[in-house]
Amino acid sequence: MTEKQTEVTVIDTTKIKELQALDSQKRQLEKDLDEVKLRREELEKNLLEQFAEAGIDSITVDGKKVYLKRDTWTSDLEGDRAKACTFLKEHGLDFYVNETFNATSISAYVREHRNEEDGTFDLPEGFTDYFKISDTFKIRTGK
Repeated sequence: MTEKQTEVTVIDTTKIKELQALDSQKRQLEKDLDEVKLRREELEKNLLEQFAEAGIDSITVDGKKVYLKRDTWTSDLEGDRAKACTFLKEHGLDFYVNETFNATSISAYVREHRNEEDGTFDLPEGFTDYFKISDTFKIRTGK
């Protein structure tokens, strides 16, 4: 959208009402889902303890199998990613190391450097030679 808005003479308010209803339904479903996830986490914690105490890794209840699934994850110690990367490179595991940046953080940086009066950006010279800046617009509804 631009600063100069084109005058709209007719808007289909039934679509706006439907959008509002869908957003309300979405908020309720997300709230319900958060509650379900919380309860599931509580049950899982309790059942992990019960499985350990019973010395089992699976059980079938009402014809459905419930089982332990092991996942192994690795992270750098004490948040020192640079040291971990150096270690990997020194031990022939450099193919696991890549240089990257966080697009969400860079986008926040760009938003912070927008001049709202004229829409320009106060960014380092050459920034746009390496990064594309674009705006997106979405329709939102209030509660």
